[in-house]
Amino acid sequence: MKYYLSTFLTVLLLIFGLLSCTQLPLEKTPSKIFFIGNSLTGNNYLPDVLQAFARANSKELVIGSELKNSTALIEHWQRGIARQKIIAEKWDFVVLQDSSASAIDQAEKTLKYGKLFANIAKQQNSRLLLFNTWAYNGIPGWVDSYEDEQEKAAFKAFVPQMYQETNALYAKLAQAVDGQVVPVAQAWRRLNQAAPHIALHTPDKIHPSPQGTYFTALVFYQAIFGELPKNLPLTVITRRNLKKMHETIKVEIPRSTADKMLTAITGKPL
Repeated sequence: MKYYLSTFLTVLLLIFGLLSCTQLPLEKTPSKIFFIGNSLTGNNYLPDVLQAFARANSKELVIGSELKNSTALIEHWQRGIARQKIIAEKWDFVVLQDSSASAIDQAEKTLKYGKLFANIAKQQNSRLLLFNTWAYNGIPGWVDSYEDEQEKAAFKAFVPQMYQETNALYAKLAQAVDGQVVPVAQAWRRLNQAAPHIALHTPDKIHPSPQGTYFTALVFYQAIFGELPKNLPLTVITRRNLKKMHETIKVEIPRSTADKMLTAITGKPL
């Protein structure tokens, strides 16, 4: 009896030993990301959608933010709250997102305050991600309310060049601070060209639609984890916007649309 019991225990130990040897190592992934920005990040609340992707793929992700409507990096710096939050915790990534039209009238401020935020992030050993935002989907209606005719004309002339000038600005900032551009605008352009029926903008021509935020979260997921999500939730619950954080919306993406989004990011058919 003792012999059989000893043999049985030996077999169990061998089985557990083999299982432990064949078990895949835990994937080491960044765990904490902090967003600084405005309504381009807050509309449909990008952090919630990104978090949903992480959970669907068994990745632990802690997300913090300092988001305020109509607020540029210079104003975030002057308010001081974002700086305090960066210093208060250890973040793997700090994301900078400036005002949508910063390339037309405050490019130097983007560079100056982007560098200041970058210095603080680096002191905390955080990697810097630069949210390269998209161009407007045409000239917004409020531009016609400008009383200064020269200013109105300048803005209307800027919009067709917005894609190139915004990309160039973030590329220049990335070079100056050794940061990583998250190429959201470039991905949006590819998807717009391949599938123009997928509305990424809201009717105001500026902010992201729920589909636009979903697509943006995919681009960020790849930037953070170095890969696209293997499990892609097609229904996501997220907060509506920065003014209505108590309200939630359901973002539902058809499988065919999700496939087109993935193809636009990779540049390769699935």
